[in-house]
Amino acid sequence: MSREGSVTFRAGNRRFIGLTLVARKVGRAAAEEGCHRLGRCGFPTGHRAAPDRRRLLAWSLFALLAGAACRPAKDPIVAAVDALVEAANKKDRSAIVQRLAPDFQAADGSNAADVDQRLRQIFAAYDSVDVSVAGLSVDHGNDVALARFRLEMTGAPSHFGGLDSFLPRSSRWKIELRLVPEGGTWRVGWARWEEEDR
Repeated sequence: MSREGSVTFRAGNRRFIGLTLVARKVGRAAAEEGCHRLGRCGFPTGHRAAPDRRRLLAWSLFALLAGAACRPAKDPIVAAVDALVEAANKKDRSAIVQRLAPDFQAADGSNAADVDQRLRQIFAAYDSVDVSVAGLSVDHGNDVALARFRLEMTGAPSHFGGLDSFLPRSSRWKIELRLVPEGGTWRVGWARWEEEDR
């Protein structure tokens, strides 16, 4: 006797109910087979109780993969911000500019070409940079999203031309980005940045 979501086993005049499953026939059959081989489900099986390590490993891997598949997908706006940060840490200005919408304009009037030029200057002035984000918040609207966060940049200024004598080794900024869907991804259509007091 069985019903959906459970497996019933008989042994003589005794009835054993165990191992509640979500899966249907295949899942139930696999679970019954696994329990008989492991001898750990609380009913006589006629097999030795020594675990089959390969079968245990296979079920463990299946459980891990199933758990990973059930995780919610990353917010696309968070992913877009992460991509910008990753590009900055690689000093890849082209990857950053590609994340800007064709009609991008910043609060100070800068366009995509201005941002590209500014990034060229910054990356040339620093031998290395390390960019991190904190306090990221995202507001979703109709075909638009607003991301706010604090950005911290630390870096090693170049020794060329004495740049290391006056360029800051760290700075903090308040960033606000307005992102729009463009070409199958989210791109920055507007931005505002403000340096925090050191």
